[in-house]
Order: sequence, then structure tokens, then C-alpha cells
Amino acid sequence: MKYICLDIETTDLDPATGDIIEVAAIKFEGDKIIDEFSTLLKPNHEISKIAKAVTGITDEMVAKAPELSEMSDDLKKFVGDLPVVGHNIDFDLGFLEAKGVKWANKRYDTWKLATILLPALGSHSLE
Repeated sequence: MKYICLDIETTDLDPATGDIIEVAAIKFEGDKIIDEFSTLLKPNHEISKIAKAVTGITDEMVAKAPELSEMSDDLKKFVGDLPVVGHNIDFDLGFLEAKGVKWANKRYDTWKLATILLPALGSHSLE
């Protein structure tokens, strides 16, 4: 079975005030990586100190990066109609959708699965 693991980094938790500064997607067939897509993105404003600390991405790193509108078709083509998997994937796909990048793909949230399968775990973060 083929599927996509997707993750984004943002300048803010709110799509109305934040921008996407990185998109990474890996295409799997079973447990084998068959392709990768990754790009930094130029935001519409400076990256805050908090976002820099969380993501490790600086203004210098994105200064010559493309804008989301320049690469969204490439990302859509990469993902195609494959199911999308991610940790709190509704945030990532919701942020992308708020910025005009929309899919009807099935989505699977590893955070939700962890809360169901490991309810006694103190934290369901990626760590």
C-alpha cells in the first residue's frame, strides 16, 4: 500500500496570522521510502523568535525560498490521491487548506491513534 507522511512547519498556530515555512512529505510503499518532497517556503513576514526556536528555521534560510503558491501544484502532484498520514494531521492539512492547497484524500492521524491505542501514556507527542 502506498501512502504519504506529511509535516509542515509554520510561523504561527493560526492560519489567519501565520505562514507555512516548510513542507516535507515522504511517499512510502509499505515500510519502504519510494520518494521524498521537501522545501522551505518564504513567509509574508519575519519569523518570530518563538517560531525560530521551535522549528530551527531562520529568516536567512527562507530568504530565497519559493512562496507556497509557487510550489503548491508540485506538492499536489506529489501527494496525488494517496492517503496522508501525520501527527495531528488535521492541523497540517487544515493549515494548507486555509492557504488554498486542498485535498479530498483520506487522512490518518497518528496522534489520534496513539490516544486510542495507548490511553495510559502520559504524553502522545512525537517524542
